[in-house]
Amino acid sequence: MQIREIVVPVDFSDCSRAALARASSLAERCGAHLHLLHGVPPTPYPAPVEFGIPTSVTEEIVSGARAKLAEWARELESSGRTVSQETALRAPVDAIVDSARARGADLIVMGTHGHTGVKHLLLGSVAERTLRTAPCPVLTVKEDDTPGAVERIAVCTDFSDHAARAIDFAIDWAKTLGAELHIAHALLAPVHVYAELPPPPEYLGEMREAARRELDTETRRVEGAGLACTAHLLEGDAAGAVAEFAEHAEIDLVVVGTRGRSGLKHVLLGSVAERVARLVPGPVMVVGEAAS
Repeated sequence: MQIREIVVPVDFSDCSRAALARASSLAERCGAHLHLLHGVPPTPYPAPVEFGIPTSVTEEIVSGARAKLAEWARELESSGRTVSQETALRAPVDAIVDSARARGADLIVMGTHGHTGVKHLLLGSVAERTLRTAPCPVLTVKEDDTPGAVERIAVCTDFSDHAARAIDFAIDWAKTLGAELHIAHALLAPVHVYAELPPPPEYLGEMREAARRELDTETRRVEGAGLACTAHLLEGDAAGAVAEFAEHAEIDLVVVGTRGRSGLKHVLLGSVAERVARLVPGPVMVVGEAAS
């Protein structure tokens, strides 16, 4: 795994501070350069169209953001990191994706608040929107994250091509960090769609056996890459099952692939990767199609 350029979007929140600490730890281990980025929306305050935001107000906001960003950069430089910084007058997601693409970033590390329920529906998440279009893997970090050794990595699979890409990234990370690797698949039993009758036990048994065979195939692939691997067949909703497993097994990093859906398809189908990033208490690395 070659990590040479890490983009760290910051909004000066505690989540951003935690993400920066995690990125700094990775940069120290990999000898990577850190690029701090803050995106200022062109319209920083919601207002009726007839009441435009005075240019002086926007300039003051941008100036304040640059000063704060420079302060954070100096703190990193004092600890021996190589750092650059950028304040962009653009929507944060666009600024993040374009900066990562322009710099050939190997990784984006950013904080996520992990909102659920109504708050999540109303506010959304810059992190989650970034996951869908990022040109490289995105490592999401919660506010209470404490950088430490990554000794146990779990990668989620649904046996698809995008999951295979995530496994490849997980293999590289496990080798680089000297971590043990776990592969997890969550089996969601069919709902009662006919006369409220549950599926026959033999049908569920066949599903489990098919999943185990697929897990065995993935395990052999990992072992062929020179790593020991433990497979886990979980049951239930994928995101919830993975989050529960990660906490119970004391997993230090969860890796998951995503198809990067957007628009109506995303609204209807959602994203397991986004829900995993929201529910898992520790860091989650999301590998999208654009990162292959």
